[in-house]
Amino acid sequence: MNIDVEESYAMSGAQIWRNIESKYRLGKFDIVICFPTTNVCLNEMAMKHIEKYATGKYLKRVIIVLNEESISDTNTTTDIVIEKELLSKSKMRSFIYFIRLVNICDRIIVISAEEPFGNLNLLGKYDIDLDDYVSGTYI
Repeated sequence: MNIDVEESYAMSGAQIWRNIESKYRLGKFDIVICFPTTNVCLNEMAMKHIEKYATGKYLKRVIIVLNEESISDTNTTTDIVIEKELLSKSKMRSFIYFIRLVNICDRIIVISAEEPFGNLNLLGKYDIDLDDYVSGTYI
């Protein structure tokens, strides 16, 4: 893929980010958690940790951005407000390209072993299981 195509994806991703910021009126007690993968086990494991993470960071609202092809159960009972935003596969790709270029780590977490840079090779090493991976790497 050439740099012009990557730039085009990133620019589209920037627009998606602006739309999310505007739609949800993100404030300092909100965070966006992006699930670009369709890995059901990874997504469900991360969902189990969201309330603990949000409470520990004094967050009031979590916006979950999901790949619309994801079939994982993101329903959870929590005191934290959780809202969901679905993105098509192509929009999610653009969003990830934007995240690769712009450091917005204090406002967004990406839950994926493949994106934006991939680190799936940690699983199974040094007795790291999926729960350790999710809670230690992301949440």
